Amino acid sequence: MVSSTDLAQVIGRPTIILIVDVFSRMIVGVHITLREESYESLALAIENAARNKVEFCAEHGITIKPGQWPAHHLPEGILADRGPLRGPIADNIVDTLHVKLFNTPPYRGDYKGIIERTFGHLNAECLSKLPGHIDKHYTRGDGDPRETASLNVHDFTKLVILWVLAKNAAVLNYYQPDKDTANVKLTPIALWNWGIQNRSGALRTLPPAQVKAALLPKGTAYLTRRGISFKGYYYTCETAVEQQWFVGADGVRQAVPCHYDPRNGSRIYISHEASGFEQCEIIDQDSLARILTWEEIEIQDARIAEMKAGAELDAEPDWAALNAEIAAIPAVQGRRKITDINQAKANEIQMLKSIKAAEQLTPPAPAKLSICP
Repeated sequence: MVSSTDLAQVIGRPTIILIVDVFSRMIVGVHITLREESYESLALAIENAARNKVEFCAEHGITIKPGQWPAHHLPEGILADRGPLRGPIADNIVDTLHVKLFNTPPYRGDYKGIIERTFGHLNAECLSKLPGHIDKHYTRGDGDPRETASLNVHDFTKLVILWVLAKNAAVLNYYQPDKDTANVKLTPIALWNWGIQNRSGALRTLPPAQVKAALLPKGTAYLTRRGISFKGYYYTCETAVEQQWFVGADGVRQAVPCHYDPRNGSRIYISHEASGFEQCEIIDQDSLARILTWEEIEIQDARIAEMKAGAELDAEPDWAALNAEIAAIPAVQGRRKITDINQAKANEIQMLKSIKAAEQLTPPAPAKLSICP
């Protein structure tokens, strides 16, 4: 991948998280991150599975109809690969969303064949065609794939979404129908819709605010006169304007618990006991946070800090020269005249003008030639 703000800067490889429905093989959730796999990245994939996909696609410049990606539910259970969805950190998903979490036993790759096959198709049908792709048969002496990188995380995410839409509508050549599905068109969308009609499953829809509260990472914002401050950026919302939060925040930083979406730096979410979550939009319309993810913002901030450190190092000789000159200023000898200051300034200005005029009238000295034997 390359930086969203500097196309010449390579920033490494992304991590792709997919959630696939076991019955229909439909991809129901996707999350792309610049970090390694973590509980946070898996939680965001689950949040995506429960999202309205028309809205999700629209955020990435893709217009779809609801029937093109009809997945906006939470499942009864999720089978994970013994990763971060283990232990107390995942209890919030179980307790708040009532989703059962299962992990594959060690050394049992056959338990996750569906997701492994899906990633194989993703690589063959999409990733292998993209600039910057790293071939698994890459050997020393081959061209460096980083030299061809040209996609930022937003471009890459859009391409993966387009692949998901195509894959969900494509025929499943390897799918073995049973007696009930023998006459169903073997595409993930058709099998999904048939399953909803005939087997109901254990899918649930929850208010988006409840899902966000359970899955989005938590943070602490502060009320200031400039707005709701979070990680150096300022946000506002209707409640803050109506109740004039910022007017009473002069000199006092009141902490406000919030949730934030690592995929989008342009908004944060604050919770109200009565009405649930409220979305807060960034105030500065020209801020980089409007177009960057929080991961990219952190990378950008680190680069800026590095550039500042380099500039300060370059300026050290100049500061040293300045401080040396200041230290060499002679001490005051005798008393200073502090009367008629304005007249003295006028006299000084006139004198400087006279000196400059005299310099302009003085002809330059003739050039001296030397002849070398």
